[in-house]
Formats: sequence, C-alpha cells, structure tokens
Amino acid sequence: MYYLFIYLMSTVLLFPFEVELLKREYFNRWYGLKPYFVAMTLKNLPMMIISCTIFILPTYLLTDQPLTLDRFIRFALTGVLTAATSEGLGLVIGSICSVTVGAVLSSIISGPLILFCIYGVGQTAYINFGVQVIMYTSFLRCSFVATLLSIFADRRPLDCTDEVFCYYGDPERLLKEAGMLNASYGFHMLGLIVYLAFFRIIAFVLLRYRLTSEFSGTFIRYISYKN
Repeated sequence: MYYLFIYLMSTVLLFPFEVELLKREYFNRWYGLKPYFVAMTLKNLPMMIISCTIFILPTYLLTDQPLTLDRFIRFALTGVLTAATSEGLGLVIGSICSVTVGAVLSSIISGPLILFCIYGVGQTAYINFGVQVIMYTSFLRCSFVATLLSIFADRRPLDCTDEVFCYYGDPERLLKEAGMLNASYGFHMLGLIVYLAFFRIIAFVLLRYRLTSEFSGTFIRYISYKN
C-alpha cells in the first residue's frame, strides 16, 4: 500500500501541471513527445530507487529477515517494480485528468486493486479459474505474491523459543495455506513488468492523443479541465 499511494497519488497530483507546460512547449516544437517521455521516465528512476531503498532496508532489517544478499535483492526489486508500476498508473490518470478528478479517480481505483490483492488468500484451492483471473487484474496481486515468495520461499524453519508454539515455524506451511507454495517468483515478477509496460504505453498514447487531437469531446474536456 505504501508503494501504491505514494507513487500513484504523487504522480496524479503533480503530472497534470507538467502536462500543461508540455502542451505549450510541444506546440512550440521545442522537443518531441518520445524524448520527453523517455527522459521523464529515466529522470524519476534514480530517486525512486533511493526512496524505495530508504523504506525497504529498515523494513527488512527490523522484521529480522535473513541477511542474504539474493533474498534482499528479490525483496527490493519487487518493491521498486511495484513503485514504478504504481507511477505508471498515475501517469495514465494524470495524462487526461485534472488534479481534482484524478485524485478522486485514483482513490476509487485503489479500492479494487487492494481488494483483489488480498482476496482469497488461504482459499485459493476453492476459487475457480475465472475468479483467479479477475484477482490478477490487480498488479498488486503480483507484487503481494512475489514479496511473500522473496521472504519465505526456500527458507529454513523460523527460530522459535521453547515457550511459544510456532504454527508457522515452517515457512512452507505458511505458503501452502496461503495458496502460494507452488507459485513462481519469476512469473509474478514478469506480471509486474507486463503491467509496468502496459501502463506506460497507455499513458504515452493518451498523452499523444491529448497533444495532437482537437480534444473536443465533452467528457474529455470535463475530466481534464484545470480546476
């Protein structure tokens, strides 16, 4: 949820102002849309990696996770990809919506994304294929599964004291009851990459439409009106 709200909402609130500036500079032929879009993506990437690392590193250490580099890299990579995908969704909304409409729309979209992310955990065996497909319409589902696999997959039993009964002392039991024992980390990371590319492409297409069309539709004029 941290990645979703920070990178989705910040983009939705700031990008419409960039679009207004872009419209003036694009129509003056100062630069093309493709170089702008690539530069914007690359410009945000270093700060995104730094900010995600500032959040991920204390989280990983304070929860007493194994100090192994490969596991930490998988955990951190999942977080960065989730942040980039959330930003891509923010670009889609910010490309055609004003700040006011975008803030409301992003909040509405966030609800189903979070719901499908956690829906059916522990009940996967009883959920039919069609519902599982709907669950994966949320990119957060891919992120959630990948995060759990990066932490608990191929891990030795957890350390437990004699005074405490650890039902989930065996990580495989937790993954099994969550319905993720046979899940693939690589497959879910690929799903995140697909969503990342999809949102960026849609944002680019919508931005090009806004810059090159008459933009005269009543609905489009309404949602993109600068409030």
